[in-house]
Amino acid sequence: MALLILLAALTNWLHYMLGVATEMAGLHRQFQANTVRDKRVLSFNYLGMRQCKFERLRLSAAQIAAAIEQIMPWVAELDWAVFPMFVLSERSKK
Repeated sequence: MALLILLAALTNWLHYMLGVATEMAGLHRQFQANTVRDKRVLSFNYLGMRQCKFERLRLSAAQIAAAIEQIMPWVAELDWAVFPMFVLSERSKK
């Protein structure tokens, strides 16, 4: 169970990172169906999932590296003490 949660968290992080890279590259507008062009209307996770499905919209290594450089300060600023650790109770172990 814990392994599945780890895999889901890693996949979520990957989609988020790809979504940030997609927006930084200016490719996010191709996924928008509405006419709003002055603000972001799609989440980074959704953009990342869509980016994984479209082979024609390639991101370069430099674009992905730029997204990672933007995300890491956000991660460093989080107060990780407010997130409870995943702890299995005695009943769920049986």
